[in-house]
Amino acid sequence: VWKQGEMSLLPAMTPLVSSASGDCWVQSAVVSGQGVVFAAVNGVLHRNTGSVDATYTSPALVGSRPVIAGGKVLVGSGSGIMSGDVGGSALSALWTSSSTATPWWVKSRIIAAVGRDLHELTLAGGNLDTHTALWTHPSPTWTWAAVCEAPGAILAAGRDGGYGAIYRFALESSGGSTPVLGAAVQVASFPPGEEVYAMDVYL
Repeated sequence: VWKQGEMSLLPAMTPLVSSASGDCWVQSAVVSGQGVVFAAVNGVLHRNTGSVDATYTSPALVGSRPVIAGGKVLVGSGSGIMSGDVGGSALSALWTSSSTATPWWVKSRIIAAVGRDLHELTLAGGNLDTHTALWTHPSPTWTWAAVCEAPGAILAAGRDGGYGAIYRFALESSGGSTPVLGAAVQVASFPPGEEVYAMDVYL
């Protein structure tokens, strides 16, 4: 549809898998030069190339948007964060937790939400139950919805009781090593009734 002076149909789409609950999360990626869609549906992670659909075995049901961290695919579960190779067939526990965790990959680090806590994590793995949170939202009913990067900062958005807000964590110099994240600063507050459910970076 983007050729000047021409009009054409978009490519036809076919169902990958039906969702029993109606919930599914998808993430596009390029694996070995080929376009791939990772989809978490019915507790299972799929890798689809358009002609081949492969599934990952996992010690726990997955239930978050898959994220790509270099050669790894990460996905949240009720037991923490699962990890596997982008071209692999199995997931294993990377960060264990007694609560549901949702990961994002931004600025070469994992930012994970567990309840109202945000954690800054590495690909080394560990135990989220004993990990110190980067920041805890003051409201006990706060839900983190999205994390993305911005110039010199990480943005985290969420909602609570009909309200939405975005917080900024600035990257601060740490003497030549990987920059550390500063304190949370609220940079946007939405009117009553406007809740944040998604956020992403463009350009």
